[in-house]
Amino acid sequence: MNKGNPTDIPVEVEAKFPGGEMECRAIVDYLVSHGAFACESLAPKHRMHVYFDAGRVLHNCGCRLRCVVAPGEWCRYDFKAEDLSGGGETLEVSIKKPAPVHIAAVIQELLLQFQDGSHQKILGEIQDDVNIALVMLGEHRKTLARRADLELEVSWDRLTLVDTGGLISEIEVELKSGPRELFDRTVQDIEREVGVNRIQTAKYAQALLLKIRQHG
Repeated sequence: MNKGNPTDIPVEVEAKFPGGEMECRAIVDYLVSHGAFACESLAPKHRMHVYFDAGRVLHNCGCRLRCVVAPGEWCRYDFKAEDLSGGGETLEVSIKKPAPVHIAAVIQELLLQFQDGSHQKILGEIQDDVNIALVMLGEHRKTLARRADLELEVSWDRLTLVDTGGLISEIEVELKSGPRELFDRTVQDIEREVGVNRIQTAKYAQALLLKIRQHG
């Protein structure tokens, strides 16, 4: 979703919930039965998620840099910067490649896309020290929920840390089109009626915490 911000960089608006298949199905069922949404479930996809950082610089700034790999098809490099105020908005810039490239070259491309000096500064500071921080194997299940005034994407992600076997499972409800106010009300209804509690922690931060606990 692009809110027309000065940089013309897309901004995601989403709500995250802990849980798995049961919670995801409950959310979709609620949207159909009480929200009058027409829902279409897509085939599951399997991807590799490689996160990069320089120490914990990106993590500490509420940012993340990753490569999502569809083996034999493409690699998508994403830079995300979350709204630390808890508003549920995430700035995202993506660069898609037919095959993996050196992360330093990706950072150079990203630097050209920002008019916001704060993001340029963060990326510029890490470009000489960035390394692979985490590798996870992921299963992604997606349902499209549509009605005349609102379009949502409900997804369930299961990510397994390659080095420890630790598992992250969460549901995301993302605004694809429609008024932000209506999205917020729908999320509040989901929390109240389905009995799930919204979380703010990104998957990268969750994985770092899980890794610490497993090694602790």
